[in-house]
Amino acid sequence: MGTIAGNLMMKHAHNDFPSDVFVLLEAVGAQIVTVSANCPNSVETHQPSVWLKKSMEKKVVMKIVFPKLNPDKYVITYTKLKYFIIH
Repeated sequence: MGTIAGNLMMKHAHNDFPSDVFVLLEAVGAQIVTVSANCPNSVETHQPSVWLKKSMEKKVVMKIVFPKLNPDKYVITYTKLKYFIIH
């Protein structure tokens, strides 16, 4: 979870950061669940695009919730492009 949350926080701090994790979460309709460090009962759930606009001051990403998708209706594929420098 730490690597995923770190990637998302980088995207949150730098909107132009090309986060493949963020794109994937947005594509599948996942929800980002956050909690306040000062008040453990203040849990918030947001779509990734909405979460980008929320303040994360003194909050942490608690979990990611993925919707259950019908495999007969949805197919999601994902490819990460790699760049190589040839000398």
